[in-house]
Amino acid sequence: MSQGSHRMPRPNSRSCQAAVAAVAVVIAAVTASCTRTVEGVAAGPAAGKGAMVDGGNLESLLLTPDVVSGIVGLPNMVTISSWMKPDTSDSGESYVPRDCLGALYSGMSVVYAGNGYSSIFQTRTGPNKSKPDATPSIDQSASAFDSPAEAQKAMDEYLDTLHNCAGKDFTYTRIQLTWKLGSPTDAGNGITTMESTLQGGDQVIDRALAVKGNVLVEVQSQDRKPLADEVKKIMDKVLDQIGS
Repeated sequence: MSQGSHRMPRPNSRSCQAAVAAVAVVIAAVTASCTRTVEGVAAGPAAGKGAMVDGGNLESLLLTPDVVSGIVGLPNMVTISSWMKPDTSDSGESYVPRDCLGALYSGMSVVYAGNGYSSIFQTRTGPNKSKPDATPSIDQSASAFDSPAEAQKAMDEYLDTLHNCAGKDFTYTRIQLTWKLGSPTDAGNGITTMESTLQGGDQVIDRALAVKGNVLVEVQSQDRKPLADEVKKIMDKVLDQIGS
């Protein structure tokens, strides 16, 4: 998941060495149902019951680059990469706390391994530039489960991770690059949002998560400025594309 900011490369045929190179780029750039309670805020139920979505149709739920461009306000954004598996955390990079990688980035294998998903589709949209780590970058992820109950269970476990990691420093120890992890917040319509910031840098990661029907949806932005409103709008549109 290499974004202009220190995320390790997505598993889009990139090697572990590419992850290290991506982080080095970052250094140069920076010098870059039921009711739950999350951080004391009562989170609402999932966004409607939702229709059952076939795992082969997940890509159609995600917004096209043109639509993302309109929301973010940056013309001519393109699909940088897409993949049909969770993002690997085995990049050769050392980081602590080990159990909080999924609290920083969306779609990570450390979250999805063993959570019962049957299929997943992820995509990254970014500026039409030659640099793969250019910002802003927008990641969208949709994962299908065998039932709405299983999707909600995975979401509940995910929220537990976000809650347990909220407010912690997440550090890549080899290069001493530290993020302050945000706290999950109920944004309404069954959506949970959070924002993490790079310490001593100018990078912000905004995220949104929600379940509708048998699908768990994630949206993430990484940029030099907060894009919380834009991430929420993208999430709303993706959820709208899941039938009721």
